[in-house]
Amino acid sequence: MKMTTSQPVRATASSMWAILGVVLLLLNGVRRCVPVALQPFSQGLGPAGWCAYVLSGLFFIYAEGYRGFQQKFSPLVVRRALLLDRQQPVLRQVLAPAYAMAFFHANKKRKVSFIVCWDVQ
Repeated sequence: MKMTTSQPVRATASSMWAILGVVLLLLNGVRRCVPVALQPFSQGLGPAGWCAYVLSGLFFIYAEGYRGFQQKFSPLVVRRALLLDRQQPVLRQVLAPAYAMAFFHANKKRKVSFIVCWDVQ
């Protein structure tokens, strides 16, 4: 699945749908989490609570934002979205956001990591 510079990369309607769908899913998650994350500002916290709030925020910015999202998830989504072209099956094109996020037709290692993540929750 590795692309080289010799392969032509062309954005198709399916690849645009994949990226748009992933962005919409992420924005929905942000929309649902922001009110909960802002509760300490309206209800207040003690000094220890603010310290824990800031430290956990910094940790998640680094671990989930930079390492997880920027270095792993985003490149995966873009790479898989650009693989979608007219030769791909119609079902894969229709479910392009799920395909781009590697929910199906992924390698064994990625499938195992999804199963482990879902089992923990």
